[in-house]
Amino acid sequence: MSRRSQRGGFTWFPASLGQLALITPSMFRSIFLLACLSLSTLGTASFAAQSEPARKKLVMLIAEDEYETSTTLPAFAAEYLARDFQVVTVQGVVAAGKQTFASLAEVERADVLLISVRRRPLPEAQLDVIRRYV
Repeated sequence: MSRRSQRGGFTWFPASLGQLALITPSMFRSIFLLACLSLSTLGTASFAAQSEPARKKLVMLIAEDEYETSTTLPAFAAEYLARDFQVVTVQGVVAAGKQTFASLAEVERADVLLISVRRRPLPEAQLDVIRRYV
């Protein structure tokens, strides 16, 4: 059992095998507060990580030029859906004769798929990606 003695405002702690360490009361308070803060921060971080569920991934496929959903849907998602979902927008080409999306890889990892496409005949490979999801 280690022994501790206090003389003249100093606390003597045996450091190791016969050596003594001198710790002032203010140093002891600082070390104690730092240790408590470190433990509370670690506890809070792990508690927050455990209590916060992972957000579902919402993928929005947008390829239309008449209703301007390329502007309105991302704004709507940012305001109403972003706190509950990880929102990813995939824009399609709306130029005449170019009915395609750059990449539909996000669709395969989506939990929710929102499609805003009007009169766009997609290539068979891209249509198959959507069919597999649905």
